[in-house]
Amino acid sequence: MNIDLKKTLAKKIANQIKDGEIVGVGTGSTVEAVISEIGLRISNEGIKISAVPSSTRTALALQTAGITTLTSRYSGQLAWSFDGADLVEKSSLWSLKGAGGLAMLGEKIMATRSERFIVLISEEKFVDKLQDVSVPIEVVPQAIEYVRRELLKMGAKKVELKLANEKLGPAYTESGNLVLFGDFLKISRELNLLIKSLTGVVETGLFIGEVDEIYVGKADGSIEHFVAQA
Repeated sequence: MNIDLKKTLAKKIANQIKDGEIVGVGTGSTVEAVISEIGLRISNEGIKISAVPSSTRTALALQTAGITTLTSRYSGQLAWSFDGADLVEKSSLWSLKGAGGLAMLGEKIMATRSERFIVLISEEKFVDKLQDVSVPIEVVPQAIEYVRRELLKMGAKKVELKLANEKLGPAYTESGNLVLFGDFLKISRELNLLIKSLTGVVETGLFIGEVDEIYVGKADGSIEHFVAQA
């Protein structure tokens, strides 16, 4: 997503926030563009906003923008939350998240406890069918080989461990777990439930039923809005 489109989309979301709201905030560069726009509203309008971050990276961005940052353990209701996604299926709004892998659990918890969960994407990520994709799966370290074998039995074409970018060895999530990427041709609600039923699996990057609204930034600068069907 180019910088101008990201800024347009960020303003659209930031302008929805109401004075006094408590919102959940995802992780990633698009999210950080929204955070910057919220910070401008706080400076220019004097509104008061509190946010619950899905990751340490987001918490630091919120604090830099002057947004009151609550602990991720905050147990109250979130008015709404927003995040990016790697892919979204047009008809169902089923979404795939977690290519970065490290904040996936926090993002899923945030989505499920929000009254509205909004996803922001660029148009190339809005696909006809969510299929033949690499699904991130957060796994406790002790179960990594067991889960790998079981994913292959479920039909995964390939299963790979996420490696760290700046050091040798695996990448660890914010919760101290590891991430496997399982390549599956067909995605279904049943597959997601089967993966989550494996001992040692903490969460998957499949958001099936959690997404309420999608904002799609298009190359011509326009934004389309889609709402999940009940």
